[in-house]
Formats: sequence, structure tokens, C-alpha cells
Amino acid sequence: MKNSEIKKNILGSTVSELQLYCREHGYRDFHGTQVFNWIYEKLADSFDQMTDIPLSLRSTLNDDFLLEYFNPLNTVSSADGTAIKYSFRLDTTCIEAVVLSDRNGRTSFCI
Repeated sequence: MKNSEIKKNILGSTVSELQLYCREHGYRDFHGTQVFNWIYEKLADSFDQMTDIPLSLRSTLNDDFLLEYFNPLNTVSSADGTAIKYSFRLDTTCIEAVVLSDRNGRTSFCI
């Protein structure tokens, strides 16, 4: 990756994309599957946590990608607790999501 390029968040990558990335960098397909599992099953916070992946691959991933989950910038709850609004930053903009609960136990999400 060149210094002038912006790193892409690895979240959203499919197992096939991660396998291809690994092949293109001299690793085997199963390494891409391992990365996928660390991200989507084990919810790793960093590439350094992926201890069964070669250190050199972890370093390459760190050079090329970000690993950032969508953490809310702000959370606001309604007085009765039936609605919670979250604000998230996405690059240069923000989005909001609302979780609505009713007394019948149903939950709805609005983004």
C-alpha cells in the first residue's frame, strides 16, 4: 500500500475476497478463511489477536486494512426505555440507527 492511499476497513469482506487477498500475497486460501473467522466469529479487535495466522500476514493485513467496528459516537435513550438512538461515523458522514421495543416483546430497527 502506498502512503497516499487510504486504508479500507476489512469489515464487509467476504471469505472469497479474503482468500484471494491471501493468495495474492503468497499465502494459502485457508489463511483467508482464518481471517474471516477471526473477524466474524471471534470478533477480533486487531490483527494482532489473530494468533493462529502467520505474523507476516498479520503485518501485511495491518499495512493494507483497518479493522474498525461501528462503535456509536452517541447514544440517547427515551424516558420510557422503549427507544434507543445511536449515532455512527462513516468516513465523512454520520448515520443514525434507532432500536424500538414494544410491550409485546417485539423489536424493530431503523437506520
